[in-house]
Amino acid sequence: MTRKAAWIVAAVVLALPTTAAGHDRWTAPEGAIAHQRLDASIWKAQARARERWRKMTRAERRRTLRRERRVTRRAYARARAAAGDPGDVGSWEPPFATATNYKGYAIHAAMLRTGKVLMWGQEGNTTENRTYAWLWDPAKGYGLDAVRDVTPADGNGNIPIFCSGMSFLADGRLLVVGGTVARDGDPGYHDWGGLNRAVIFDPETEKWSEVPRPAGANGRWYPTQVLLADGRTLVVSGFSDDAPGGIFNNGLELYDPAANSFTLLDDPSQQRATELYPHLIVMPDGKVLLAGPDTDDSAIFDPGELADPWTDLPEMAISRFGGNAVLLPDGPDGSAKVAAIGGMDNQVPVASAEMIDLDDAAPSWSSFPGLGTPRWNANTVLLPDGSMVAIGGLGNDGRVDPTPDPERAVELYDPVTGAWQTGASQVETRGYHSTALLLPDGRVLSTGDDKNPFASPLGQVPEDTGEIYSPPYLFEGPRPVISSSPEAVRWDVPFAVGTSAPVDDAVLIAPSAVTHANDMTQRLVPLVKVADDEGGVTLQSPPSANVAPPGWYMLFVLDNGVPSVARWVRLDPAAPAAPVVPPPPVPNDPGPDDPGSVPDSPSVEDSSAPQLEVRYPTRRWLKRLRHRGRLRVQVSVDEDALVVVRLLRKTKRLARTRAELGSGTHRLELTPRRRVIRWLRRTDHPRLRLSVFATDSADNETVWTKRLRR
Repeated sequence: MTRKAAWIVAAVVLALPTTAAGHDRWTAPEGAIAHQRLDASIWKAQARARERWRKMTRAERRRTLRRERRVTRRAYARARAAAGDPGDVGSWEPPFATATNYKGYAIHAAMLRTGKVLMWGQEGNTTENRTYAWLWDPAKGYGLDAVRDVTPADGNGNIPIFCSGMSFLADGRLLVVGGTVARDGDPGYHDWGGLNRAVIFDPETEKWSEVPRPAGANGRWYPTQVLLADGRTLVVSGFSDDAPGGIFNNGLELYDPAANSFTLLDDPSQQRATELYPHLIVMPDGKVLLAGPDTDDSAIFDPGELADPWTDLPEMAISRFGGNAVLLPDGPDGSAKVAAIGGMDNQVPVASAEMIDLDDAAPSWSSFPGLGTPRWNANTVLLPDGSMVAIGGLGNDGRVDPTPDPERAVELYDPVTGAWQTGASQVETRGYHSTALLLPDGRVLSTGDDKNPFASPLGQVPEDTGEIYSPPYLFEGPRPVISSSPEAVRWDVPFAVGTSAPVDDAVLIAPSAVTHANDMTQRLVPLVKVADDEGGVTLQSPPSANVAPPGWYMLFVLDNGVPSVARWVRLDPAAPAAPVVPPPPVPNDPGPDDPGSVPDSPSVEDSSAPQLEVRYPTRRWLKRLRHRGRLRVQVSVDEDALVVVRLLRKTKRLARTRAELGSGTHRLELTPRRRVIRWLRRTDHPRLRLSVFATDSADNETVWTKRLRR
């Protein structure tokens, strides 16, 4: 059932009070029917559980928690025993409590530049519209000792910001727009109403402040917002605060942090009717892609044409309520490719996916590799090596399912093979109202979910938990270390990063701000490596704010696909000039303060490149890779040289080795990651290329490359 309701629903709408211009009466799109059913079951279960908890003595509560934790430990032991090799599927750590006493669930989660994670949701131990917000500090470990209450409030009491929009500003503060002013069944409402307020959380002070709302603005429940290239924030969609609830707010808003004010864009030519929590992503030309979840939520917003900003695109193949939209990494100049993954169509969770590439002459949605398991309300997280992990979700329509959930197993997308692979399983079900985000250490936090207590034999329990996933790359070898990096850089400039050893790649990843399967800030930007320097590497920052909007990013360097722990770097037009690592000193150079000895004869610049000869098993190379997991390459050079050997698929590096070689013949070995070997074993005709680079001390370089044929 589409938003343009059938005649029977239209008749009901005509009987309701007339709504203001720009605010459409909600007519129960298909995904929202499941949403209402799920919410109703959750509230009833929570109410029953809270009442049982209220009647318990302290001793009974302690026994209940001990029993629940014992059940969790046993479930974790079973899941770990059933998991495969962590180098193939990754590994989960045991669940740990982040909230207790029915205080709340992590419906919203944001990765702050201080290293802490901000979470909030509806306060669970009250029947009122109240928020509970808390900070988890990973540096303090796991459990309630690492958690601090930061619930927003003013002189009038609690500010109910759950079910709001959320995104970071350029200075690292978190802007939150909307929330919940009324629930289905509250006086005067038979559907949800949006809160007409906006607040900002400052990671430095760990305090909230309120932002004035513009004249004529309305509330927003389930809105989406996105940071633009110029530092402003676009806010779209949601239910307004008008009674009786369920009335769409089709007007737009732009928040300007310099003026600390919103501008309302509510003319008919500016409005846009979308599904709740639409997906908005900034493109390399500075425009914004609207990418679902409904089929007709497919359009371009142009911030340079505010009088008439929308241009329609071809519709998506199916509706994807509760699905994910991810900006696919695609080179240092930015990506115009977006994948829509999973979701619910026609009341049925789907595993399929589709993508659009705005660089095409006539962009349209086309097929993308689908998941192995249908999921809606899952979370798909970008990882530093360019892969993705899909976490949690529901495989049914949201009602209680007593069977084990296949959605507890993650799925890993490999951009090299273009396929998803099933990974390790977490203990808890993470579906509706769950969140997941990348941590600076390269692991992934999975938390939240109002449904997961249904899996407990004790019924709904008072604790919300988190689980930590370690992707396979953390089991592939030693990690590089970033020893130094600038705090801020401008766009399109070189900057120096100190590293513990030579590295292959570097990426910037924007910290997540995620709720309801919608990460409003996630993006990965590969960086150009300008030069390898003594003790580090010189990188080139992203070319423009369209490719990487202003703000804080996690900087990862990678060696053979293994990422470092991230350093925080801010993209800022006012950043001071970043240092560039100088070239290594010439051996035996006396330096500028020592005249040294007079040479017997003028020095002659070395301009001849190394002579390079390469041999490999031309007929058995694929068999060696498939069965032994490695490929030996014989390299001959006529002088001392740094030799780098790479195995490539198009421009994607599958394996690399490097060595300082003396004159003569040497044998080097390429060892691809295990997921690459698995792909080779099931691919009949892989199109690969072998490249060898030899560089002498005078930076003269010889390149040898050859396409590998069976």
